[in-house]
Amino acid sequence: MDFNFHVRPILSDRCYNCYGPHEANRQGGFRLDQQASALGEADSGAVPIVPGRPNESELVARITAEDPEMRMPPAESKLSLTAEEIAILRR
Repeated sequence: MDFNFHVRPILSDRCYNCYGPHEANRQGGFRLDQQASALGEADSGAVPIVPGRPNESELVARITAEDPEMRMPPAESKLSLTAEEIAILRR
């Protein structure tokens, strides 16, 4: 698995609008385009990505949430993740 080939395109297409470089759009107090921020604490107190422990990663919790209010990307974005993309992000 190569981060730049497999993971970054998914994050860029589905997540960076709200969790990327655009400060005006940013939510949650963290960025997925910067490693230190993605591995640090979000405004909620949760950690977006916990390396090697996907079940402790808020990102994994959100992309697999059954509750539509918690699921990312949100329905109103008209974006979604395939099962394969979820598996890649989980890895």
